[in-house]
Amino acid sequence: MRVALIATGERGADPAPLIAGRSLVLRQFDFARACGVERVIAYGNGAAADADELREAAARAQVAHATIASAHALVPLIEWRDELLVLAPGALPDATEAIAALAEGPRVLAFGVDEAGADRFERIDASEAWSGALLMPGALVDRLEQLGEDADPHSALLRIALQERTARVRLSPDLLAQGRWAIVAEEGDTGALEARRQAAMGREPIGMRPSQQLAGLLLRRFSAPLIRWRYSLVALLAAAGLLLSSGPIAAWFGWPAAGFAVLALAVPLLHLARGLDRMRRAAFLKPLLPRWLARLPDAALLVTGALSIEGEWYARLFPPLVLVIALAAISRSAGWRAVAGDRGLGALLVAVAALTGMQEPALMAWALAALAAALLGGRDWSAGGGDHRSSTGT
Repeated sequence: MRVALIATGERGADPAPLIAGRSLVLRQFDFARACGVERVIAYGNGAAADADELREAAARAQVAHATIASAHALVPLIEWRDELLVLAPGALPDATEAIAALAEGPRVLAFGVDEAGADRFERIDASEAWSGALLMPGALVDRLEQLGEDADPHSALLRIALQERTARVRLSPDLLAQGRWAIVAEEGDTGALEARRQAAMGREPIGMRPSQQLAGLLLRRFSAPLIRWRYSLVALLAAAGLLLSSGPIAAWFGWPAAGFAVLALAVPLLHLARGLDRMRRAAFLKPLLPRWLARLPDAALLVTGALSIEGEWYARLFPPLVLVIALAAISRSAGWRAVAGDRGLGALLVAVAALTGMQEPALMAWALAALAAALLGGRDWSAGGGDHRSSTGT
């Protein structure tokens, strides 16, 4: 069994800082769960707010939980066949490569001393510093009894693992530069840490679609208040849902321009929500928002388009249905073809055309542009002379 040791502080201690809206203690718990931990041991007196938060998270995840107040109390809780994951107080572990390294067995994760820079990382030797995470055999834990009752279990276990020449794995320094790994000592550290995480995300490709570009701009500008507001993701999704449902309602009452305009506003809000979710979540966790949310604008376009066109039901349904099918065909396109698949930009242009009653021709023109993009995309792929499945692994 894998067991994790996480520090939760003493009575009256300040709670662990929030990193991108989530407690540092809970981020350690997320990392432990990703490493296959089935039991968590909280180091503290169990009276701090972080202790309650960790206990509740363990109960929700159906992970066994225990609390200790001294290094010696850890010994009877660990069996010789167990593996103990030790996470130092203040350590922010957010890296898939660290999880992969620990999956191979006992390891001490480290950074180069020059890379770690700050003196918060405990030195291992002249060239390496402890990252704040290690996995060790449970059979070594009983050596804590040779130390004083008031010994720091995290540092003591590090020394024991090093004495047994547990393998070291040096992590990429990019994790420090991207704010994915750090030792957080106080609340004031979180601002610089979140700025590094935001800057790293800003360097990721956003895409060619204007609505994605707009969402990326808004996220870079307002990420700090959005992250700190607990209900920001719910608010964004509620606003997007309200706008998406308002489109068909407006078209039903004979206001097609307003209907498509609100759909154009909803699309960047959905992109913004997905970006915020990605920034809040650890790199090793799946996104919280399901993929089917990206299909909601298509459903709204289909209904709004059908309600905004006059005639028999099949004549009203045909243009938006062809459009939605064509958009699905180019949903993963890159370059200029991705612009044709931008639901936000397309809905805005249809809204402008609807001011003069030309929404049906506009929908048809958009569908033709999307079909042309799909055909040209298939043509480029064929010209490559290779099997598409061989390059994607599917």
